[in-house]
Amino acid sequence: MSVHAEEGTTIISLGENNFLTEHDGHAVVGLSTETKWRIKAYQPSDDSPPFFMILLNSEGPEELCLALDTNEGDNENNVMLELLETPRPKTCQLWTFEEKAVMERFVLPLNAKFL
Repeated sequence: MSVHAEEGTTIISLGENNFLTEHDGHAVVGLSTETKWRIKAYQPSDDSPPFFMILLNSEGPEELCLALDTNEGDNENNVMLELLETPRPKTCQLWTFEEKAVMERFVLPLNAKFL
């Protein structure tokens, strides 16, 4: 998944082999996918707002998390999996949840007739 950063906004576009999809300008992890994610809160100090780490549930001893890869000089950034930095996560591994994005579903009424 590619992220095109502009001042004050982030626009997400799809790439190949991604766990995430895009809906209405938001990154979305599908609940029906086989990939399991863990959300873990992290607060750097008592007076800072809470951040979140999005961890991939894996069998191994190392924790993988979503991170924003910001390449200097590029107009395009990538959301990728990388090893969680411990004990203090890197800034690019911390996320905030501003609002929820819910994809609309097409539901047929019970009396629907097919031609």
